[in-house]
Amino acid sequence: MENKPKFAVLGAGHGGRAMAAYLATVGYDVSLYNRTSEHIKNIQHAGGIFLTFTPDLEDYILPEHMDGFESGQKHEYSLSPETDEIIEENLTYIFGKIKIISSDIENVIKDRDVIMVVVPASAHKYIAMKCAPHLRDGQTIILNPGRCLGAIEFHKIINDYYKDQESPDLTIAETQTFIYASRRTKPRTVRILGVKNSIDIAAIPSKKTKDVVDLVRDVYPQFSPIDNVLATSLGNLSGIFHVPITILNVTRIDRKRNFKYYMDGVTKHAATIIEDLDKERLAIAEAMDVKTISARKWLYQSYDSVGTDLYEAIQNTHAYKLIENPKSINHRYIWEDVPTGLIPLSSLGNKMDVPTPMIDSFINLAESLFRKDFNIDFFERGRTMENLGLDNMTVDEIKEFIETGYK
Repeated sequence: MENKPKFAVLGAGHGGRAMAAYLATVGYDVSLYNRTSEHIKNIQHAGGIFLTFTPDLEDYILPEHMDGFESGQKHEYSLSPETDEIIEENLTYIFGKIKIISSDIENVIKDRDVIMVVVPASAHKYIAMKCAPHLRDGQTIILNPGRCLGAIEFHKIINDYYKDQESPDLTIAETQTFIYASRRTKPRTVRILGVKNSIDIAAIPSKKTKDVVDLVRDVYPQFSPIDNVLATSLGNLSGIFHVPITILNVTRIDRKRNFKYYMDGVTKHAATIIEDLDKERLAIAEAMDVKTISARKWLYQSYDSVGTDLYEAIQNTHAYKLIENPKSINHRYIWEDVPTGLIPLSSLGNKMDVPTPMIDSFINLAESLFRKDFNIDFFERGRTMENLGLDNMTVDEIKEFIETGYK
């Protein structure tokens, strides 16, 4: 691309570091924001992030046209998820130099063409409010991912901010899931464990989806345009996977027992529960005439996983093999994935007269689970139709809004 877009990455957690390091590694001008300056001081001192991965992932991570990058090999020891034995791994490492690393969001986004939001979805509202005063015409914002209805929430907050003045001409998009399975391993290092084959993406307004895909095609050829943000939202599976796996393993988590989150945390019986939640998601999508696929087929599509049922597909997902359990129940798998994953599904189900007893039961279990330490009403703070300003709109009116960007 002759005139390369400039990227801002908002969020310096596992995913944000992986995306920022990758974009910098392949030669793009990148700035990185994190709300807490303490969490990025080591990256600031280094001037960037070390990206590591096993050599077999190189063709999945780095574009074919990229050459001449400086890399090296190193050895690390880790625990084999199959045998519980210490094994030695060969890792490729590359240093991604980042131009701006700051907790000043204005400085990070002011001259950026593409703003990649890579924070827990529960922080989208905060990021939208922080960004709003500093946005300019022509910028593209991509939520990685939007979870369920994230782009609609982001759009509402930006437009509420500018309700008494002319708002900048923006494109707000969301991906259906995050492209990497990644983990921050050291203060200045991030490891990519897996890369998804294909990522659905859609924009508000929908007619700009192709423009977004074209804008980032050189760095993310995996991004694939889909009908609209209802499709990306109803295709997101974080709440369907994370909430039941975490709740069904609560005693192990409370007792500080280490286990592989997907490999050990999902048994055949647990997988049937996940499938029942997934059936309710699929029923909502069908009622709204939105095309989506089952969780099992999504694993086939995203990771080339194989299996005759969901349990086997999860067990055969290579990128999941090293992912460990959360160390506390106070984790984003509950406080992110309930209000931004299960709550909007429940609220959409209610709007469409589609029963969601399994989804509702896990929402109630999550509130009960948290009650010992927090008194949280997930329906009050979550992405309900009322909180998103969609309660008085028909499905056709909602679809028209996301197609045009105007209510």
